[in-house]
Amino acid sequence: SANVSTGSFSSNEGIGEANICVAWGPESKCRGKKGCTLVLSEWDEWDGNKYPFLGSSLVVVDGKKFKEDVWYERKNGKVVEASESED
Repeated sequence: SANVSTGSFSSNEGIGEANICVAWGPESKCRGKKGCTLVLSEWDEWDGNKYPFLGSSLVVVDGKKFKEDVWYERKNGKVVEASESED
């Protein structure tokens, strides 16, 4: 299955095997179970007109480097654990 969330401060969760979660928007985050693919986006600060797009990353929750049920976000070009969790 696939889950997509768009917009500022969106969050998305993949709970099935081989699921893909996409969080597309400023301050967005994803989490999933082992085997899920997370697609995370990064945006610059509001410039008065829009949030400029900086890039995206795709990672697989492997249970080691990327853990199950942990929120992740893209910051400074890297996928990191989100600073604030939402349960």
